[in-house]
This record gives sequence, C-alpha cells and structure tokens, in this order.
Amino acid sequence: IAYDAYPDEEAAAKYGVAFVDLETLLKRSDFVCMNCRLVPETYHMLGAREFSLMKPTAFLINTARSGLIDEDAMWEALYRKRIGGAALDVFDVEPPGIDHRLVTLDNVTLTPHQAGTTVHAMGRSALRLCRHMSALFEGKAPKTWVNRGKVELRTLSV
Repeated sequence: IAYDAYPDEEAAAKYGVAFVDLETLLKRSDFVCMNCRLVPETYHMLGAREFSLMKPTAFLINTARSGLIDEDAMWEALYRKRIGGAALDVFDVEPPGIDHRLVTLDNVTLTPHQAGTTVHAMGRSALRLCRHMSALFEGKAPKTWVNRGKVELRTLSV
C-alpha cells in the first residue's frame, strides 16, 4: 500500500500498489518509508496524531527530508515505545551531535545523511560534473545551475 497526494495510478497498476489515505497507511503498515519532497503541504506531515495511529511494532524510515516529521513528536513516540523504531538519515540539525537525544534511544538507527551515496550515484555525480565543466568551457550555462540569476556566468578557458 502507499499514500501519495498526487497518485500515479498507472505506476500503481504496473507495480501492484494500492493507494490508500495517510491514516489507513499509518494504521496498517509495518514499515512507513518517507519518500517525498518537503513542500509547505508536506511539512510535519507526521506529528503526534499520526504517530498515535501507527502500530506499536511499526518502524519509520526517513531518508527524504527531516521537515516531513515533527522531530519532537517522533522522539516522544520512540522514547515511550509507541512505535517499534526508526531509521533516520536526515535530522532537524545536521549533523546530530553525540549529545542529540535521538542518539540515546536503543530503537533508532542513525546514518549521516548519506542514503543517496551509492556507487551508481557517485558515478553519475562525476559524469554530471564533467558535463557541467564542459558546458562552462564551451561558454554555456550548466543545465542544473542552482543560483542562476544570482551569479554572473563566467566561462572557463585553459
């Protein structure tokens, strides 16, 4: 089962996924995996109410954005064992220090914001960097120029 504010019914049919509302997903799932963008509509989409709907054996996995979850409500649910556990790759404050309260919980696994760091992703990153550098040498702007309009384009030469 899955929840999506903008469900792709064609993809769901292809992969045998049934869309349900968020409340149903939280009540029925053994694992809740966050895979969405952080936009105003998804900010703190999981809070105290949502954690109260989850099974006491359910696990939360968040490799997307920390703002999707109310960290205080999540900590409370984990500390009080209202949910089984969590695997987190993103945090409100990064990196979390050794004194961060999530570090003290035995039902939490923390990783240092590197879920997307795979051999395949790293290879693509290197290729993307080469393409961007080539564009600059050709006097063109890179396709994924983050601060476009804020910084003047300067070409490179050897």
